[in-house]
Amino acid sequence: MLEVGGGPAANAACLLSLWGVSCGLATVLGGDTHGQKILVEFRAVGTDLSLTEIRPGHRTPVSVILVNLANGSRTLVNQKEQGAELRLDPARLTGWSPRVLLMGQAGAGYYERGQWVVVPAVPVARHVNATGCGDVLSVCMMLLHEQSHPKAKLSLANQIVAEFIEGRRNLVPALA
Repeated sequence: MLEVGGGPAANAACLLSLWGVSCGLATVLGGDTHGQKILVEFRAVGTDLSLTEIRPGHRTPVSVILVNLANGSRTLVNQKEQGAELRLDPARLTGWSPRVLLMGQAGAGYYERGQWVVVPAVPVARHVNATGCGDVLSVCMMLLHEQSHPKAKLSLANQIVAEFIEGRRNLVPALA
């Protein structure tokens, strides 16, 4: 068994820090063993954790990914504490210049002229596959970099993610 950290925002923050880019991570961690391991990982690469919230008594979200080595298929089991959403006060962002904040089911937001602008997630009628949707959103943001306004970019990216979740876009290669 291999134990690693993960998730789109965490992976991006860790890699950017490792590559010497100044960045931070805003998330919620439990005051448990998993939360402590994650803090150690990010401190080791120099990620700013001043916006990370440690909640004593909460469990850090954990996923188990079972991989079929014969064909590469995966099964993901996730445990997430109810009510563990990040409660980030925009006033805490003074001095930061974040570009995009991934907010899961709430959508995504961006910081413009001292204010957070939230673009809600597109409602999904039928959930077929949500595994990797944060990665899909991140890639959409990179590919849409020429879009002139962040709100238009996030709106289109959220629409693409919704279509992916509903099974109307095949964006992740299947291993055969």
